Amino acid sequence: MKELVKSEDILGHRWDRCQSDTIIKTASGITIGIIVSVLLAKRRPWPVIFGAGVGIGMGVANCNNDFKQPLPLVSHRIRNINPKASE
Repeated sequence: MKELVKSEDILGHRWDRCQSDTIIKTASGITIGIIVSVLLAKRRPWPVIFGAGVGIGMGVANCNNDFKQPLPLVSHRIRNINPKASE
């Protein structure tokens, strides 16, 4: 039989995934910003700042989307408490 998962464990897992996703996207944006800064922008800082902002924005948007989704409904656990009331 499958064990029940506590809601705080689900929330903790989502929070951990949110943090790691935001860190990865921010680091990727900074990396792309550094490359663009070196190759195209004559070593100016704005591509790095722009890349970091885009990465943070994408991470926060994904977090919002992840936290707005409701918890999954386990349909096989729903049962009728009073069977005579449904007749």
